[in-house]
Amino acid sequence: MNADWDAVLLAYLHDPPDKALSIRGHVPRARDNAKIAVGDHISKRILEETVTSADPLASLIERFPMPTAGEGGERTVGPKNGCLLIVHPLSAYQRWLNVPELSSQLTQNEQNQLQTVIANLPGEGEVQARNRFLAIWRLWPDALAANVHECLALLPADTRTPDHTIWNHLDITAAFKAALSEEGGPALLAFALGPVQRFIEAARTVRDLWSGSMILSWLAFRAMQPILDKFGPTAFVYPALRGIPLVDLWLREQLGQDKVPLPGVKQRRAPSLPHRFLALVPWGVNGEKAKALATECQQAAEEAVQELADAVHGVLDEPLRGLCSDWDKRWKHQVKNYFNFAAAVVPLGGAAQVVDDRLADLLAGKSSFAEAFPEAEAVRNLARAIPPNHQPGYPQDHAGRWQYQVELVQRSLATHRTVRHVPPNPPITPGERFPQKCSLLGSFEQMGPDDLKESRRFWEGDPDKGIEGVLQKLTVKKHGGRLRKGEAFCAVAMVKRFVPEFLAQKLQLDIDDLWYWDTWTVAAAEWLDTAVIDPNEIRKQHGDWNGQWLHWHGEQDDPDEPRCPPAVINRIKQAREAHAWPPIYYAILKLDGDNLGGWLRGENSPKVREVMHPDLVRYYEGLGAHTKG
Repeated sequence: MNADWDAVLLAYLHDPPDKALSIRGHVPRARDNAKIAVGDHISKRILEETVTSADPLASLIERFPMPTAGEGGERTVGPKNGCLLIVHPLSAYQRWLNVPELSSQLTQNEQNQLQTVIANLPGEGEVQARNRFLAIWRLWPDALAANVHECLALLPADTRTPDHTIWNHLDITAAFKAALSEEGGPALLAFALGPVQRFIEAARTVRDLWSGSMILSWLAFRAMQPILDKFGPTAFVYPALRGIPLVDLWLREQLGQDKVPLPGVKQRRAPSLPHRFLALVPWGVNGEKAKALATECQQAAEEAVQELADAVHGVLDEPLRGLCSDWDKRWKHQVKNYFNFAAAVVPLGGAAQVVDDRLADLLAGKSSFAEAFPEAEAVRNLARAIPPNHQPGYPQDHAGRWQYQVELVQRSLATHRTVRHVPPNPPITPGERFPQKCSLLGSFEQMGPDDLKESRRFWEGDPDKGIEGVLQKLTVKKHGGRLRKGEAFCAVAMVKRFVPEFLAQKLQLDIDDLWYWDTWTVAAAEWLDTAVIDPNEIRKQHGDWNGQWLHWHGEQDDPDEPRCPPAVINRIKQAREAHAWPPIYYAILKLDGDNLGGWLRGENSPKVREVMHPDLVRYYEGLGAHTKG
């Protein structure tokens, strides 16, 4: 079952983007936007009933406990001297944002941009409703910032806890609305693929590094698609998908090429998705819906692996079969058994006390939430400190529940990943021999003949009889898909080396956009600038460039590398005489994300008082509440 797209869109529009400029009257402004997007039949009652459950759930996980506004709005926070305070959610850096006064003209300009965004969308019925939601989600925030006022991209969802924007709140509200579409309430679905680090690091060229990262990014995107198709991009808690190139390319297919701008070459070339994601989905009866979606995500990733492998195999099979009739007899087994895909689901429904006790027991082995999570309990005490006549009509002692539910699903996922399927060895016939291991990955056998001598002829034969001679005649050779001396690959390594041409098509790139300078060129970058030698210019004039040429004495110092044109080697020699020889070393800065889990769990988050508006901090201090944290 797919989401009710009109309902999800109404949930997304239940607050106007300018809400922070004037809380009073924000519901009528939201209703006017909803009428444009969904239809004139939308009333205040319909809009409010649509988010009866979704809006409170979203608010509970986004903000701290706080009192009501008061009869005269005395406990609210609004613009002062044309400014609003916003706070960075991770660093707690504070910034005063310049904002305009709310006016009928400003509101009309917002609505004009909304009408432009949803004009001429393809499809009918449910498809058009879905496309309206996708277009507004992706295009309206940028259109408002560019054409109405830049602050509309950054206005806070809640001016008293200004550490997240109105767009963050609308995203999570729409996600809850979609996840509440079936019996059982919402659930968290966590997904991860692997191996990651060892797959990326197994590289002999800069483009090997790129293709390793892009393959993982592509597989993650394909795993997301079942959820994207059924519940939209707001279903993803992380990563945030607005502006991600792979998602924009997908949106161009859904909405039309003229609706969503094509990301730049640099953006499309970047592996922009991590190897894991977390999504809000429906739980369903006994978890059937969430479990089925998890399976679909895994199957989608497996199909994507097969698609990549088939694309490379389709190019190489016919010419290589002439060298060895069963060169690929281990291909399917290796492709099928290299990557692993794990998913876990956890329901979010249930009575608050029952959920809290369950989290305390499962995550900390304690009998109560307060004992297990004292810091979260301290935040809950803020809600209890609010006088009864200042309290809203719903409970606010929720702090930590969402964060620890996220941790629970991640621990469950980690457990799933430790229990891995051990693939069976392919059948072995008596006397069968095995080739050497892959020179790139080392965990699988090389493709080609089993016999050592025949294998060497296959991989290192003369230009006409070895694999390099065959590649010479293929487009993959022209575009950098070459094998160097001593390289002999398994199926997965061959996919990694030769898949860029396929990925270029999917990313709507020219294959030349995926050209990366070799490490010799990178090391000599400053020297090349000083010597006024432009590898791009040489590559265009002579059809090739090789950084090793910078260190050669003649045109063909290495018979395994392309010959250096006479004009180029002479130019390099002259530059060496004038500027000394180019450097051969470079440094790599490697960054790790070991503390990412701490950030996601809130362990590294700013103190509560650092992300609250000062007016709210003073309110709690006036109550004598414990606000040291």
